Amino acid sequence: MFAGLLLSVVGGGAGLTLGISTVISNDLYVRMVHPRASEKRKLWVTRITIIMIIGLSVYALLGEQKVLMNELTYLSMGLRGAAIFMPLMGALFFNRWIKPWLGFGLLVVGAGTSILWFIFGDKGIDPVFPALVAELVLALIGVFIVGKRKVNRLN
Repeated sequence: MFAGLLLSVVGGGAGLTLGISTVISNDLYVRMVHPRASEKRKLWVTRITIIMIIGLSVYALLGEQKVLMNELTYLSMGLRGAAIFMPLMGALFFNRWIKPWLGFGLLVVGAGTSILWFIFGDKGIDPVFPALVAELVLALIGVFIVGKRKVNRLN
């Protein structure tokens, strides 16, 4: 039984670390900060990111916050779900109204709302749901703005 619990904790920590470090090193660093980075530099950025994430996780688990590993795993999944779902649906089905600036805004609002709800919100509600509501509100506002601009151009 203890071996199963240990595997669950190690697997959750590995998934959390791999998911977040991949997003930070490949999607943020390589695409936005240094697009022509060499493979060696990308490897070092990934390693440093993994060390930082493990350090922050250990601090959160053993520090004064007393967060459980499963809570961090759910937060990681919620961040990915909230940050990707609405922009992806907009790009696939509503690409006439969801422009790239709005998709980026949805990504930031979804991830930010998810983190803020995890820290300050009601623990009985999963952070992905308030994030999706915030993204839906922003998407409706953005669609209204895009529609208003198209009407103004026609006049």
